[in-house]
Amino acid sequence: MNETQAKLADVISFWFGKAKEDITVATNVIIEMGLSHLDLEVLSYAIEETFLVEINPPAIRTNPLLSELSYRIHQQIDSTEVQPFTVETSLFVLLRPVIAERLEIIEDRIDIDSRLLDDFGADDLDIYELVYACEEAFEISIPDEVQQSLKTVRDLMKHVAVGRRSAKYLLGSGGKTAPVFVSYVRNDRDSVMRLVRDLQRYGIEVWLDRFEIQPGEDWKIAIRKAIEKGMFFIACFSSDYWNRQENLMNEELQIAIEKMRRMQDERIWFIPVKLNPCSIPDFEIRSGKFLDSKQWVELFNDWNEGIHRIVSVIKYRQNT
Repeated sequence: MNETQAKLADVISFWFGKAKEDITVATNVIIEMGLSHLDLEVLSYAIEETFLVEINPPAIRTNPLLSELSYRIHQQIDSTEVQPFTVETSLFVLLRPVIAERLEIIEDRIDIDSRLLDDFGADDLDIYELVYACEEAFEISIPDEVQQSLKTVRDLMKHVAVGRRSAKYLLGSGGKTAPVFVSYVRNDRDSVMRLVRDLQRYGIEVWLDRFEIQPGEDWKIAIRKAIEKGMFFIACFSSDYWNRQENLMNEELQIAIEKMRRMQDERIWFIPVKLNPCSIPDFEIRSGKFLDSKQWVELFNDWNEGIHRIVSVIKYRQNT
């Protein structure tokens, strides 16, 4: 390995708990390392923090081999000399005093693999207060659902990293992200509101009819304008969608299809979401292209994973 490759291997080993000897230049960081969509956000942050470069999850998906990824990093490095990776330059050093103060323990007890409940005697309330303390200390937002998945210090560090990266690009965009139109049937309102709240935590502006259409306004015109101007269209499908033969959502889908017919095929704009097991309608977009050929996100299997997939697409588009 060259210096960049060795340092990248150290970063992956530290952030994801992988044995350094198992990481080679031929390692596929997505498949062999089993990285989730959340992990790709974390790896993007770790690379940017360590090498002082810019790289996003889609770039990692395009260059998944360690050799390819390290070459892409090396192209952005100003200096020809690459310093070795050290824990002292990582987010862990900033996170440790926050944990120590909130859980009232000494910093020396805190290791990257420390278990929050077993090693520190923390309970659910302690974890809740710790998450809040991290949000305050790092000026970020962490979804409420994350609390249940926090087992180790590394888990917490990953979510702080994602929050910091989201805050960084939100600030870089002037504090406002692209508007996203959300289409749904009324029976799914509770799930859709949860989706909207999670997107808003990442600073994403959402257009939802129940909030945006003003009294006395022509709602059909308002909806058409919002779809035409929106940078993304999220369509929330469910069994309730199929149980209603006639619904406003189908009218919104037809407007969306009209817009897609004017767009380039490769542009990502329409994001189908499954709230529960169901199919996507096979409405024709153009010859040989149908709505159900668009890759969907399943929120019912892993809600947080699905949210991170949606957010990563929106943020990538926003910053390109």
